[in-house]
Amino acid sequence: MDETFDSSALRTKVEEALRFFVKLPMRKPASADPSTNFSGNAFLEIPGSKAKVIAFSEGEGRVDVNFGPGRGSFDFSGSWIEDEDEDKEVSLSAEAAEAELEEDFKEELEAMVNLALDIIDESVFAARYVEDGIPMEGLFPAEEFEAMKGIPGFTSISWNGTYTRNYPAP
Repeated sequence: MDETFDSSALRTKVEEALRFFVKLPMRKPASADPSTNFSGNAFLEIPGSKAKVIAFSEGEGRVDVNFGPGRGSFDFSGSWIEDEDEDKEVSLSAEAAEAELEEDFKEELEAMVNLALDIIDESVFAARYVEDGIPMEGLFPAEEFEAMKGIPGFTSISWNGTYTRNYPAP
């Protein structure tokens, strides 16, 4: 990846990877404008039953995967790649640095696709609850559902409904 970030290229690569691994219909929302970012505008969606949707939004090299109240965020900007020891200069050749960036990009892309697949096969669910008076929300492993459903204010949603409890209609 080069030093100037190309939002359109990232969105294309994300869509290609999702279409290859996720065997469900996808759509580009009407609001899928390349200039939009984290303001809630998705550039790609995987629609499910009962108005469920996995939405992908992008801004400044980060792609958010949104499902119900849960979100995963993936950094494709390459700016997080740093030397372990800040005092040492990185002595990688340009080719080695490019290869490292490409490998890190592929790993981040794989993690993002795996999150989408985990949502679809219900390995994770999205939940909202209150802990110590503070509203919390996120994506959680399915194994945590039984323990979490007793938490005050707990609501959840899952792709096929196995882990959906008291989630308000969109």
